[in-house]
Amino acid sequence: MKQKTLITTLGLMLALSGLSLAKDGVFIGVNAGLAYTNISYKKSSNGNFYPEDAPGYSVGLDVGYTQSFNKYMGLRYYLSYNFSQTFGEKSVFLNSSGQETIYNNGTSSFNNMLLANVDYFVNLNKMFEVYAGFGVGYAYSNTNLLKAKIDPANGGVVMSINQGSEKTVINGEPDTFFNAGGGFVLPINVGLSINITNHQVLRMGVKIPLLSTDLKAVRTRIPLLSPQLSALAGIPKGEDMGSIKNVIAQLGYSYTF
Repeated sequence: MKQKTLITTLGLMLALSGLSLAKDGVFIGVNAGLAYTNISYKKSSNGNFYPEDAPGYSVGLDVGYTQSFNKYMGLRYYLSYNFSQTFGEKSVFLNSSGQETIYNNGTSSFNNMLLANVDYFVNLNKMFEVYAGFGVGYAYSNTNLLKAKIDPANGGVVMSINQGSEKTVINGEPDTFFNAGGGFVLPINVGLSINITNHQVLRMGVKIPLLSTDLKAVRTRIPLLSPQLSALAGIPKGEDMGSIKNVIAQLGYSYTF
């Protein structure tokens, strides 16, 4: 058993000794991972009614150039694009005059971010590299709020059929409040790189936003009402709804030419 362990250790050391630092040059990379959206509502009551936290997924693309100053450190300049989609759910129980009302509410957020990045990296050895940097660019988000009033008798959705009447529909649709916004973003980049060969690198990193993106109401959809009545019963277009921050944790692969 000890011999097998020693042989395995020696084999690993020989493999690592054969590695070389990732080369300088133009690179292209792809990544995928997890996203987390935090929503800060303008009206504090919305924070009690709708989710403030929404997890999801992210995919992205990087194109750039690596420049080493020496064998220990250097800079990486690159453009990055990330798309993420996140979902949140929240059950709300309201009690008025002894009568309980149940809501199953949610959020659905679609986020796009385009950045110009600069990362400073330090080679720990031939295999591992740590980096930190920042990006500047533009982010745009479509973040929708979903409201579903639930009939406790049968679990159906209580839906508006006009401005003063409701009916329960099994498998009914929620009311949807569409919001959107875009603006300047400034995320911090931190992570770890693993050199597979001098051309290929695995990279694990996090993008942490310093600035939030403001959201404004776009339109309201109440399924059984006309668009005109939905607009009258919904949130006025252009109303300030709050802001979001979107954190991305990603695992990527890049190839240097």
